[in-house]
Amino acid sequence: MGDGAITFLLENLTRLLSQEADLLHGVEEEVRSLQTELKLIEPCLRDYGQKRNEPAIKTEFINQLRDAAREAEDIIDPYVASVAQQRGGNFLVRTKSKLQRLSSRRRVAEQIKDIKKRFEVLFKQKDKYEIQISQQADLIPVEDNLPMRRRLVEETDVVGFDDVARDVTDQLTKGEARRVVIPIVGMGGIGKTTLARKVYNDPIVVKHFEFRAWVYVSQAYKPRNLLQALLKCAVGMTTEEMKEMSNEDLGYELHRYLTSTMYMIVLDDVWKTDCWDELNQVFATNTCGSRIIITTQDESVARHVNEKPLKLNFLSEEKSWELFSKKVFPVERCPADLEDLGKQMAKKCKGLPLAIVVLAGVLLKKEKTHRWWSKVSSHKKDNEKMEEVAEEYLEDLIARNVVQVSKMHADGTVKACCVHDLLHKICIFKAKEEKISRASSTLRSMLCFGPDERPLSLEAWKLLYKHFPSLRVFDAWIVGVEVIPNDIHKLLHLRYLTLKSPTAQTLPASISNLWNLQTLVVAAPHIDRPQLNIWKMKELRHLRFHGQLLLPEPPNENDSNNVSINLQTLYCISPDSCTERVFSMLPNLLKLGIHGNLEEHRLSKKFQNLSILNCLQTLKLERDRSRRKLDSLEFVLPNLQVLILKNAAYNGRNLNCRSNGFPKLEVLKLINLAIRSWNISQGSMARLRSVVINRCGLLEGLPSALQNMPDFRELELSYHVQLVHEAKEIEKSRGKEHFKLVICQS
Repeated sequence: MGDGAITFLLENLTRLLSQEADLLHGVEEEVRSLQTELKLIEPCLRDYGQKRNEPAIKTEFINQLRDAAREAEDIIDPYVASVAQQRGGNFLVRTKSKLQRLSSRRRVAEQIKDIKKRFEVLFKQKDKYEIQISQQADLIPVEDNLPMRRRLVEETDVVGFDDVARDVTDQLTKGEARRVVIPIVGMGGIGKTTLARKVYNDPIVVKHFEFRAWVYVSQAYKPRNLLQALLKCAVGMTTEEMKEMSNEDLGYELHRYLTSTMYMIVLDDVWKTDCWDELNQVFATNTCGSRIIITTQDESVARHVNEKPLKLNFLSEEKSWELFSKKVFPVERCPADLEDLGKQMAKKCKGLPLAIVVLAGVLLKKEKTHRWWSKVSSHKKDNEKMEEVAEEYLEDLIARNVVQVSKMHADGTVKACCVHDLLHKICIFKAKEEKISRASSTLRSMLCFGPDERPLSLEAWKLLYKHFPSLRVFDAWIVGVEVIPNDIHKLLHLRYLTLKSPTAQTLPASISNLWNLQTLVVAAPHIDRPQLNIWKMKELRHLRFHGQLLLPEPPNENDSNNVSINLQTLYCISPDSCTERVFSMLPNLLKLGIHGNLEEHRLSKKFQNLSILNCLQTLKLERDRSRRKLDSLEFVLPNLQVLILKNAAYNGRNLNCRSNGFPKLEVLKLINLAIRSWNISQGSMARLRSVVINRCGLLEGLPSALQNMPDFRELELSYHVQLVHEAKEIEKSRGKEHFKLVICQS
């Protein structure tokens, strides 16, 4: 896509219009017409997105499309929200609402017509901007005419990878006669191609193989061009000779040649497993000692080729400086007065060879003085859930080494990630280029950072309403807020809201009128057991309240608003809210936290109601420190994957896990409990993978059953002599490569 932001906006708007068609009664004609314009413009963007270095006039075209799409979304959104909310009122309210809606409908219809005209004008101007509509949806960039081309910059210094280069050279020239495939994986700029080129040109390797070829694959991979280039190199066939040959014929001729040849082929920059599967049929699996090297950013591609790929890591500070100084001072040594400053700049590259080489290339052409270097150093340059789609995207980015995992959840999923500084700078540059970062009335996301910032005051909220009415994302978790205002519903476009307040006394009921809200996170210790009418918040998917939250009973069965919601995360509610009716309206709940007087409800049906939650995977029980405690686990949750018992939520001396209980449980956390013994009966917790035991000082030992659990591979303990001794025995029997033991001093 040419513009990620605008494509997203168009898709989001189209989805909104289609999903809420019943709420758009009276403006259907305008809506359909607007959708038609969007469908006509979208291929324009797809075609534009495959090109690079476009003139400024084309960039302005994209910016105008973006602005028009945002304006359309801002018109439709509040209209749909107001109609949906008016549906639930009484007769008088509905009668009044009908009159208001007629006026609103006429206004919205006129606004949509105006937006549609803007799109029509832009669409007619596409020829003026030289942007053609593509005829097929899956256009790919025109491939380089020289797929065997050499990179513009050939690196001869494999700094930091000398040992790795020797190992790869040995794998190429020694060992078994069968064909061996060596995948090299790592993020962009880490040195994969440099390493491959180093060994490819090594005189020992050159002399060893009868036939060598370097193939630059890329995302624009075209099998025919690649096969033709290889055949030219291998058997000297001309383009004219291959003109009438099919791809199958080309592949057959190449395979026949390679069958009896000791060959070495480098496939540089492979993006998809399909590419390898297709080429692998052509590359003969002979016993002549042939070798293939593949470079890729995608770990799934590397592991598809070989279960044990060679993964390149970042350079150490020492090696970073060595590479930096070699590039900036290829002949002489670095002057003493520049060494400290140079090391600082090399360190800022965070071990990424490409960043070091690019920086060195800039400095190589500049005056080598302390004053100039100081300036450079200080310069501030379909049925799938949306969460599943997002997780796939995140896993793809991780596999491609675009982002790096910094924290993991107990269940093994990603909790937090970061990007390399170089990529961060590129993102900032692109954001500026696409005007994503500009502050304007159309601002979509606001994230407040900085420990020195003051909490947002009531006056700051008023400025938000006035200047940023289109906010979709508002994160004030780090800076905090002084109050949560009663008129927060004015930010009606919000999808994501996180607030932390050490002073707020109330959670306003108007927060339930944020009709579009999908994620709500609130931490306010002085708000005691607030009520939140989640049943009005049809889009809400994740709700986290740090404390006890009271939920009202759902609407009556005959109420038009009596619709189960898509809530998947609910932390933390009071045990008083654990009713059968509440849980029956939460069929998709995956994560639940209960905080409060657990003992009071132990023998009631409240905890038995948990069995209604068939999809529940994570349960966290935490007692209110001023109340009594729970001493049994009599409810059954067959799909539970994570169980957290915290702050004496379990009061029994013996924790007994009955036979065949918790069949899908993978993670168990026992935190600040007074248990003395823990027993696991045969067949219980059969999938247990990870256990955390923290501040359970009275526990006399670990269950013997842990030793024989096939999936058990991770144990975290706060220091306890007996438990540590038993844990080390498990580690010894399992082996450190298969078992992770973490001992925390507490």
